[in-house]
Amino acid sequence: RSISCSSARSGLIARVVWGMISSPARAHGRWNHGLLPWFVFVNAVLVALHPIGVLAVTPAGSPVEKHGQLKVVDGKVVDKNGNPTQLKGMSLFWSMWGSKYWTADVVAWLVSDWKISLIRAPMGVAHGGYKDKPDHNKALVKTVVDAAVAAGIYVLVDWHCERADKVLDEAKEFFKDIASSYADVDNVLFEVFNEPVGIEWPKIKAYHEEIVPWIRGYSSNLIILGTPTYSQRVDEASKDPVTGENLAYTLHFYAATHKEDLRNKAQKALDAGIALFVTEFGSCDASGNGTLDFDSTRTWMNFLETNSISYANWAVNDKLEAASALKPGSSGKGGWPVGNLSYSGNLIRNILLGQDTGEKCDSPGWPCKTEGCASSDAPCKEQKCCLSEFEGCFQKSAGWAQCMPSCEPGPHDSDPKEYRTPWSCELFGKKPKAQPCAGTGKSCQKPKCCAVPGDSCFVKDDTWAQCMPGPCKPGIHQEDPPEYQSPWSCEVLTPGPAPGPGPGPAAPGGLPTYVIILGCLLLAVVIAVFIVVAWNKSKGPPGSSAVPTSDA
Repeated sequence: RSISCSSARSGLIARVVWGMISSPARAHGRWNHGLLPWFVFVNAVLVALHPIGVLAVTPAGSPVEKHGQLKVVDGKVVDKNGNPTQLKGMSLFWSMWGSKYWTADVVAWLVSDWKISLIRAPMGVAHGGYKDKPDHNKALVKTVVDAAVAAGIYVLVDWHCERADKVLDEAKEFFKDIASSYADVDNVLFEVFNEPVGIEWPKIKAYHEEIVPWIRGYSSNLIILGTPTYSQRVDEASKDPVTGENLAYTLHFYAATHKEDLRNKAQKALDAGIALFVTEFGSCDASGNGTLDFDSTRTWMNFLETNSISYANWAVNDKLEAASALKPGSSGKGGWPVGNLSYSGNLIRNILLGQDTGEKCDSPGWPCKTEGCASSDAPCKEQKCCLSEFEGCFQKSAGWAQCMPSCEPGPHDSDPKEYRTPWSCELFGKKPKAQPCAGTGKSCQKPKCCAVPGDSCFVKDDTWAQCMPGPCKPGIHQEDPPEYQSPWSCEVLTPGPAPGPGPGPAAPGGLPTYVIILGCLLLAVVIAVFIVVAWNKSKGPPGSSAVPTSDA
């Protein structure tokens, strides 16, 4: 075994020692006959040594034992010997939605069966992530980091956010904790801004310049910096790089969407002298759920291999979408047979093992064959048709067309700022059918309408909107599953009750219930006033009702 001196926290080493001595001791019934005091003694020594550094054990023959601390030299990521180094591995799914696989068992299985040298821990920030549950999400990250250290592989700690500049204080707090907890542990790499969206490089650079010093106060390890437009415009970053040592730049691609044009941008960045690191890529299109493109994936792998660029594939998860490496229901403890792997998962595992033989994606339908048409939200310039009958292929310009339910001519606010040019909205092929309205409890993000009278389409966040009876109270809903308990905005996408507590849903007929009730009350008041006035008039003027006298 290789021993390296570091100031890693003693709890990490204690857990490693615990795993080494407790399991065999318990198995042989000797736990209560002398080994417990030894464990207590070892842990006490480690705690005492923590302020001055402890001995971190790196498994012999492991990637970290071989390469040591990674550095950036002359635009390349190199190892302790100065050799260009390419890490190959997998990314987990968002911490708040894929925590089933954020376990030591999964990391160990990926190391032994997939032969990964890198695992990425994409900790979500919003939607039930760090901002809502900091301790829970941070604990997930540390579980993965500890497992990676025990296995001797590298781990990428990812601040998985598209507007990290808006949560700068939280990012500083998080990275200070991680960097101080794992100071000088060679395994730990930092990804400080996943995919900047709607923000230009000068502001992204300013964010990096705030975060990097917080990490550098504790660790000199590799830091990977996000780049504009979903971490694709590395060429822009290369023109005005961040000053500092051991800094690389994030490049993301999805093979069915991003091809030669993005590789050309990457090559420009490399030629300008900055180091690149593919912290996330998919073998499908940019939606994460479109058609797989095996040939394009292999072209990208050749490019990365040629330039010694490390990569992590998205994602170790069993969600039913093309990018997932696993089929739904796969175990959260690893041990997956080949039959549990998705088409993408099988391809990537073969690539990691060096066993890819150029096989085709051969499913009878999704996610392999598209029958010549593009998938939902995917580019359709070449196919000029869409798989979904509820989407049409709308043209933006001579260089871009996309499948979507409808199109309004002119600029679209949903486009990245640098691409916010007018859409012509010329339609190729068939006109899309009207999207059917959603039922109670179903997603209404696309149709923006509800089939059940009295339901409204309430927005939770930019990833979810749901049909349900009102009122919708902004904030966390306790009835949501624990892993999905993030705040609701309660914006209404269809006519219905206003956000927050209210008098109730719209009555079948169109008008809200409270309008009908107020109308009835007002009518009742008018009728009551009319009756009182009429009764007073029938009595005549004051003094006119004198008691009549008798003639007798």
